[in-house]
Amino acid sequence: MKKINLLFPVVTCLFVGVLFSPADAQRAPKFKYDFFKVPKSARSLYRQRNAMQDLAKMDRELSSIKNIQPSKELLEEMSKFNLTNRLLSTLQEAALPYKAEKMVKDILESECTSKRDDVEAALEKLWRLQDRYGDHGLFPIFAKQYYSHNFGALSTHVQDLFDRIGMLHDRDLELKFIKRLHFISRNKITLSKGLFSDKKIFLPKKSFRVRYLSNIGKLTPDNFQESQLVLSIERSMSPNPAEDFPIRHVSGRSVVNIDQKVYPVYGFTAPLDGNIASLYTYLLYGQNENEPLSAIYDKKGQSLALFNKDKSLWLRVSPHEYAEPDNLHLHLNELRPVTFTTKNGDLFDERVNFNLSIPLSTPMGGPIISTKDFFYHQLISKPVEILRRLPNVTIKERPIY
Repeated sequence: MKKINLLFPVVTCLFVGVLFSPADAQRAPKFKYDFFKVPKSARSLYRQRNAMQDLAKMDRELSSIKNIQPSKELLEEMSKFNLTNRLLSTLQEAALPYKAEKMVKDILESECTSKRDDVEAALEKLWRLQDRYGDHGLFPIFAKQYYSHNFGALSTHVQDLFDRIGMLHDRDLELKFIKRLHFISRNKITLSKGLFSDKKIFLPKKSFRVRYLSNIGKLTPDNFQESQLVLSIERSMSPNPAEDFPIRHVSGRSVVNIDQKVYPVYGFTAPLDGNIASLYTYLLYGQNENEPLSAIYDKKGQSLALFNKDKSLWLRVSPHEYAEPDNLHLHLNELRPVTFTTKNGDLFDERVNFNLSIPLSTPMGGPIISTKDFFYHQLISKPVEILRRLPNVTIKERPIY
């Protein structure tokens, strides 16, 4: 340990000496790399900042340095101390022969066909590409394209998951994740049939998604659990029993009693201010409004999550749900166990996330501008004020993901 402590200043001095030596000063203009390019969206910037927090102290000190041609000797010294895989990979990036998206697409099309779906071979090709050219953020692109082909459009949750895993630069983790994603993809139809064995329900491709049940922001190579990545089936509530997707006591024909008045849950029409908290309680417990309820209030993310006692049923309200005045809705989620048999005869016990989208009516007399702030107050901050006053409710303020 003492040797490492003594060597670390030496490596740091070596690094500074290489950067500012006359020889390297002449070579520097030949290499120009902007460590953190300006993102195209605020969301991308937010993820970039989160990624930076996970870098070691050395990364933060070096992240502002530009126009560097690091010597081979320096990279070798840095690798001995394992200061940061991300920085080393970035410094060693070479220009790709053509666009990253097209390169990844070519890999997937060569290995993942209708007759031969070998995603592990595709991932190994991606790694060889990174060994040759550097990181280039190729894994999130790879995961996104594979997911889009098998599940459809990406949610913010899934995109954040891909970005997080790509940022960690751990190939064992990437392999575990891709193998689990492949398993869910191949068995999604069989899983859904096991859940709906009592009736025939057609589920379009867009109904199938995946969800990671643990906190994405705290995911590491050591705490990643394959079983926490589950199939998620999303459907919209319908007053038609043949098309409905009920979760426990909640269906397209449910009603909720508020102040001696009855309102339908589907297209909830009661004035939101003050009444929406009662709807939240009903969705988790029915009319048993005194049962324990826990909530996470994410001020920064302008989101709210509410859970029943054993967290087997939960409600999510985020900017996605209230961004458009004519598309206000809620997402009620439930985890259900299912046992199914693969084509090979293997028996598996799985959990599936049911995700019921519940539409809300657009209230009359709402604002024309600043609608997002208005509905944030109506659907999140105001209900939180009401729920805080209830003895059976516990609220924690922290990021949801």
